[in-house]
Amino acid sequence: MIRHISRSVTLRLHHWFKALTGLPLLLCLAVEAAPPELQTQGNQIVVKSTGEPIRLVGVNIPSLGWGYGENLSASVDAAYWEWRANIIRLPISQSHWLGPNQVTYREIVDDVIQQISDYNMYVIFDLHEFHKPTNTNLSFWLDAADRYKNNPAVLFGLFNEPNNLGGWDAWLNGTTNQPGMQDLLDTVRSTGANNIVLVGGSDYAYDLSGVFDGYVLTDTTNGNGVVYDAHLYPLKSYWQSRVGNIGQEHPILLGEIGHPGGTSFLGYSIDDEFSWVPQAMDWVNSHNFHWTAWSLHPTASPNMINSWDFTPTSFWGAAAIAHMHANSNPSAERVIGGTVIGTTGTRTEPLSGVLTDWKYGAVTPFNGGFSTYFDAATADGAWTGLDLITPQRITRIEYMPREAYGSRMVGGVFEASNTADFSSDVTTLYTITNSPDDSGLIYTSAIINNTNTFRYIRYVGPDGAYCNVSALLFYTGDGIADTSAGEDVIVDNADGSGLHTVGTWLSSTGTSGYNASNYLHDNNSYKGQKSVRFTPNLASYGDYEVFARWTASANRASNVPVDIIHGHGTAFDQIDQKINGGDWISLGVFPFGAGTSASLLMGNTNTDGYVVADAVRFVKITDDIIIDNSNAYGLHAVGNWRISSGSGYNGYARHDKNTDKGNKSMRFTPDISIADDYEIFLRWTAHPNRASNVPVDIISSQTGTTTVTINQQQNGDIWYSLGTYPLGTGTGNSVLIRTNNTNGYVIADAVRFIRDTATEYIIDNTESTYVTLNGSWSSSTSTSGYFGSNYLHDNNSGKGSKSVQFTPNLAKAATYEVFARWTAYTNRASNVPVDINYNSGNTTVTIDQKQDHNQWISLGSYSFSAGTAGTITFRNDGTNGYVIVDAVRLVEQ
Repeated sequence: MIRHISRSVTLRLHHWFKALTGLPLLLCLAVEAAPPELQTQGNQIVVKSTGEPIRLVGVNIPSLGWGYGENLSASVDAAYWEWRANIIRLPISQSHWLGPNQVTYREIVDDVIQQISDYNMYVIFDLHEFHKPTNTNLSFWLDAADRYKNNPAVLFGLFNEPNNLGGWDAWLNGTTNQPGMQDLLDTVRSTGANNIVLVGGSDYAYDLSGVFDGYVLTDTTNGNGVVYDAHLYPLKSYWQSRVGNIGQEHPILLGEIGHPGGTSFLGYSIDDEFSWVPQAMDWVNSHNFHWTAWSLHPTASPNMINSWDFTPTSFWGAAAIAHMHANSNPSAERVIGGTVIGTTGTRTEPLSGVLTDWKYGAVTPFNGGFSTYFDAATADGAWTGLDLITPQRITRIEYMPREAYGSRMVGGVFEASNTADFSSDVTTLYTITNSPDDSGLIYTSAIINNTNTFRYIRYVGPDGAYCNVSALLFYTGDGIADTSAGEDVIVDNADGSGLHTVGTWLSSTGTSGYNASNYLHDNNSYKGQKSVRFTPNLASYGDYEVFARWTASANRASNVPVDIIHGHGTAFDQIDQKINGGDWISLGVFPFGAGTSASLLMGNTNTDGYVVADAVRFVKITDDIIIDNSNAYGLHAVGNWRISSGSGYNGYARHDKNTDKGNKSMRFTPDISIADDYEIFLRWTAHPNRASNVPVDIISSQTGTTTVTINQQQNGDIWYSLGTYPLGTGTGNSVLIRTNNTNGYVIADAVRFIRDTATEYIIDNTESTYVTLNGSWSSSTSTSGYFGSNYLHDNNSGKGSKSVQFTPNLAKAATYEVFARWTAYTNRASNVPVDINYNSGNTTVTIDQKQDHNQWISLGSYSFSAGTAGTITFRNDGTNGYVIVDAVRLVEQ
């Protein structure tokens, strides 16, 4: 599995030393807390000691590129804790590094790099220069490379954005007065620094096609390798030929990527963020490229944050943080990528021997566009796919045929294997039986239920089709083995499946209160290097309350970090294990998908005592069902809907691009377990460009279809009620959002179904319509705590001749819990008989009115018919004190 960086924080000796002496402890830069050293291997970046692949995903913190930094420490903290980055690109100003205030500037840089390293993150030390390298750049690298040489956290960005260098030979080898990229690399290596280096292409570090043509840097034997850097913005085109094909042989890191929002950038027209961001990120993820988003700064466009409170911008930041969270969470369903494999040649050049023709070759379905397609050299048996490098579970596949040729995919097969040439160990994941949409805009989706992991995955076209596929996306999760599916699931530490540990955990029964046979603890050691993941197999999507259990003791940690990975992201919590031992402690309610996509991750980073991992429980809240547009189940989209992210959404949302009206819809289908009335809510974000006339069909298996028209220019960011409807059991009910004749963007975010279980009836003693008095009763307010304006009492007289009967008028037959209320006192009766007359008989409950003052006290649950057939009667027969009659309450179950 691709390595995910452990999120640990250690003591910062460097900062302590500096605080005590006023001097930086430079020798510690390479030996303090740091992530493992990296090197390149083929087209991968790997951990040098193990060869394990790692994917680097993070942010740019840019303000050292023009000054002495703004909110640097807070930005690093946010990148780590909130954005879940594992690398930070740090643009460095050459003029400040070599200028008159260089000591101050360098100390600031040292501190930031050490802070990043303390978090086990990596940092790109980027010489933030433009256009043509100069001899001064060589001087810069002689100094800077020597300062950070062989620091395992530091990668060197040789030159930010080369441009107009005079051709690829000049880019690589330089000219008489202009050093080339090889000169910069040689200068770094001359200091003894073996750190990975990043090299940007031409056209402002975008075009790497010269590398594909042979202009490749040569590293030393001891060097940790070269990674090629490309900067991707909406103005750039030909992604595959300029960047993607180079990734077939060399590691690629997109040092800058982002969208400024809107349709204009630097005076040029661009695709808006709703189109560009999801398309670009699908392409990046399909090739498993590394990337650092520009920028974690409120004014350096494309800015990912609105202000220094680090709230993500809607046009770029929200999408970037979602992708970073997915990269750090092995349970999240996300687009998986790798190296393209497949049949070489094209129909027009069958003997080319390559698969990198970006228009018609095997790489075409992964080129980020929809207008091109793989046109294979042979009509029969042609295929294209990915080498995922490490075996992954495939959870979903999306595919798009050549425009107007959907029939050519019928009979096509998706296969997986752990054998590179598919000569053996081949598993069929999915066969296409119906012609997919071939408009050139819409993916068709297939859910994959096979839980095995595979390194190689491919699409094989049917005979005669020339493998005419236009676009492919493969999705993955963590592939943890299935547990038995359910809606009240306990994952215990002793379970063989559903549990994954990192580091050494010891089992114990030393403290009572554990679930099942024992519990695990971290032995209060190797902090930041141990974790336990509890992964349930949930029977259906919906909201689940999550509980954790542990054994408490004084030696336990009071600050145990817990990540709850759910359908809309990750929630972070902290629990105190010194208290609340032996109980199921609720951590909240979260939306989860069916299967094994949810998990709870318990770690020991910075904990102040023993961490106990015992058991976790997931209990479905069946009366409140949320279906988000990101759900794999319960959702069916027709037409091309684009992902949009930002504040106010339930996770993220989709919109119809304000195109192809009448040919797009989104259906949300709940799985109803109890037939009843449900209030249905819809959510969207409002904006003046939204449609004011969105038709929404509520389809009930009980009453048919009701259409409601909503105005999405208003009432945004809330759960908006569409009314209450009777829904039958199963999946025969749905909510359909349509785009027919709409006058703006249509948003499909989420739908919520809340069972109408809150029906209750409260009858006070003063309500003569529903209350019948027999005998003489006195009203009083002498003792506080009564419901309404007063209460009744029998004056402790006429025993056996007085009663009060409550007769509710119930709207429907159901089971109701019956409650009574009174004011307690020492002169009250302790043996008051209450008769409950219901469907199948009569029950008498005796209550003690000397106690339970000012509370609703349950008298039990009973089945009542609709109407007024049921009664609750208070009597004073044989009672030994004052009998109080205040109010009754019936709550539908």
